[in-house]
Amino acid sequence: MFKSKSIIIPILVLFILSCSISAPKNYGFIDLSGIWELEGDSIGKGVEKKVYMPEYDRSSFIPVKIPGTVREALLKAGKIPDPYYGYNAEKSLWVEEKERMVVLQRF
Repeated sequence: MFKSKSIIIPILVLFILSCSISAPKNYGFIDLSGIWELEGDSIGKGVEKKVYMPEYDRSSFIPVKIPGTVREALLKAGKIPDPYYGYNAEKSLWVEEKERMVVLQRF
């Protein structure tokens, strides 16, 4: 009985080590690092204008934190009043009526 335990433990240790070595380090994760930008337009216009293309003029885009929300980005850029103060949320209902494009800058 003692001999069988002495064989099982090293095999178990080798199995655990082989699993940790062969597993990819970024399994299940998507790298979202980089500079993201946000633009809004009428529904369907973003694809029509090809805002996702590198040559598109992005001077009107605003920086956005990923993960984050559209309202956070618009608030930080000064485009909407603080929606958590008074009745300001009603002043920015137009946000939901626009299509939003979020683009990662590529250098």
